Amino acid sequence: MGRKRKKIVKLHRRRLPTIYLCPKCGEESVKINVEKKPNATVTCGKCELKAAISFHPYEKPIDVYCNFIDKYYRGEVV
Repeated sequence: MGRKRKKIVKLHRRRLPTIYLCPKCGEESVKINVEKKPNATVTCGKCELKAAISFHPYEKPIDVYCNFIDKYYRGEVV
């Protein structure tokens, strides 16, 4: 007699996005380029919105995007 086979369940891990929403034009076209320097450049492909955001080495690109959004709504990025 054979044993009952166990069902294998694969877990799909979510990944962080690489392209984000632009606060100015509303399109999903913001790309973040993290450099080795303590600055990251945030650019929108549609409306050409650009900003240089400083970050710490332990931060991820999503943290840079959140700082960019905060500065945009404060009026520091135009």
